[in-house]
Amino acid sequence: MSDERIKSELHSREVEWYKCPLAEWRFQPPAASHMSGVWERLVRSVKKAMKAVLGSRSALVDLEALRTVFAEVTSILNSRPICSSSDDPKDMEPLTPNHLLLQRRNLFVPPGIFAKEDVYSRKQWRHAQFIANCFWSRWVREYVPMLQHRHKWLLNRRNLAVNDLVLVVDNTLPRCRWLLGRVTKVFPGEDARVPTAEVKTKTSRLVRPVTKLCLLEEAT
Repeated sequence: MSDERIKSELHSREVEWYKCPLAEWRFQPPAASHMSGVWERLVRSVKKAMKAVLGSRSALVDLEALRTVFAEVTSILNSRPICSSSDDPKDMEPLTPNHLLLQRRNLFVPPGIFAKEDVYSRKQWRHAQFIANCFWSRWVREYVPMLQHRHKWLLNRRNLAVNDLVLVVDNTLPRCRWLLGRVTKVFPGEDARVPTAEVKTKTSRLVRPVTKLCLLEEAT
């Protein structure tokens, strides 16, 4: 696809065109989604979670409720932490896609408590919120392992170190809430590996196994 065709298409959608001299467009061939790498793996995890959550409930969800579910899912995905937002080691505010899209973090407040009985509620809004909660629980189980690359006995991996920024895995957190912390102390084992670490969060200090800590940014 030529630059002129891209420019024309963007212009028709009222998108301002600017091409960096050092940038170039690279398009993958059709039917080769595996070449997209990380973002396609993220799309796959979302599709898998949506299929699992909506598969048995699709007949009970009307169009407006489905739109609400998609809006909530979008909020969940764009709230995920990417890295630290500043160089201050005491700053626990993560940079998220919402910062890039909204120029601020998403001030998400859970709208209430929803139970399985809401699936059969006459209020479709409650039904949609229950489905969004189900998606959150399922997607976190799909997404978090993507952040933990652990090939046992095959490859040497870097140990967690003091001042590393980590995501603390906590299945009890409400929707769109992520617990970040800084490693303050590590506890090496007899083999010089670090199986456990102490983490400082906004409100507390926690001791967690490395299987419950996802490295987001290495200490500088």
